[in-house]
Amino acid sequence: MTFDGSMVIDLNEHVTNSGEAFDPTRTGLDHLAFQIPSYDALEAWVAYLEAHGMEHSPIRTIEGVGEAVDFRDPDGIQIELWHMDRNGQWAHYVQKKLAAALADPQGSVP
Repeated sequence: MTFDGSMVIDLNEHVTNSGEAFDPTRTGLDHLAFQIPSYDALEAWVAYLEAHGMEHSPIRTIEGVGEAVDFRDPDGIQIELWHMDRNGQWAHYVQKKLAAALADPQGSVP
């Protein structure tokens, strides 16, 4: 949702929750991802997490998409921070996958 031109994320805790630990295999939230504006900002987040003693994944590159780092919130929910399209390849990646899918309509293309 937006508020006064800014994006707002509204998270709610329900008092009727029975208190069991988070489980990503149950219906509901599996993870939450946020887009980071630059690779430098992603590195700054890694430094922040490290400075606060928070475990996190290394920065990983996903071909054609960008770079991401993961960590877990206090409830165990995975949070992903993404820098999208560092090298400007996202559009080319999507076009390549679409062409491959059209060439193989049986879906054997990964």
